[in-house]
Amino acid sequence: MNKKGILAFSAAFIMGLSLLSGCGKTEELETLDGTLIPDEIYSVSLTETPLLKGDVSDILMTKDGMVISDLTGEWVSPEQNNKRPIAIMINNIIDSMPQSGIGQADIIYEFLEEGGITRLMPIFSDWSGIERLGSCRSARYYYDRKAVEFDAIFVHFGQNYLAQADFETYNYLDHIDGNSKDNAYFYRTSDRVAPHNAYTSGDGIDGAIDANGFEKNHRSYYTKPFYFNINDTVPEDCETA
Repeated sequence: MNKKGILAFSAAFIMGLSLLSGCGKTEELETLDGTLIPDEIYSVSLTETPLLKGDVSDILMTKDGMVISDLTGEWVSPEQNNKRPIAIMINNIIDSMPQSGIGQADIIYEFLEEGGITRLMPIFSDWSGIERLGSCRSARYYYDRKAVEFDAIFVHFGQNYLAQADFETYNYLDHIDGNSKDNAYFYRTSDRVAPHNAYTSGDGIDGAIDANGFEKNHRSYYTKPFYFNINDTVPEDCETA
């Protein structure tokens, strides 16, 4: 496309955005990617800083004051959705089962570790009320890099040298190490043998976040990792899971 064509396309695109943001009550609205949204269901507004131009992410979907969760696609309060989640290293071998507190997670990742074992990394948007969360284990670099995708505060109990290199290199990687200065917010139990008995709690995590002075809401460069279907429908003939 030549320079004149680019300018003409840009002018038409900007005019289209102006018409969309300034329209009143209509039978149906259209997102930037052409998806139709029933106006009687959704209240649609353009975000001030679109995350991905030309995509449905340019549209902030709201319903009854709620927004679509970046983690689950469910309707949540804007305050909860703007809150940074936590991502925590959890043991996943027989000596640590059953794990505690992970049922409240929004997402759970399972990654292969060295030696053929796996560990879990649940991600929580709400960890309030959890009295026992764990057992917590040491970090690996591929977990902390996944946590960064969610702008999550990374919680772990120790780390190997590669994860330590990440912590020293990337100053935006906020992390809580229960095996160091943050140990006051973790505890060991007597019903399991070490190293499978290190736990924390919702209150403990809050205390560690405050002690470290971490930002509690998403930082300016955060980009949501998932894009969910915007049509609020229930599949027919489905079974209860």
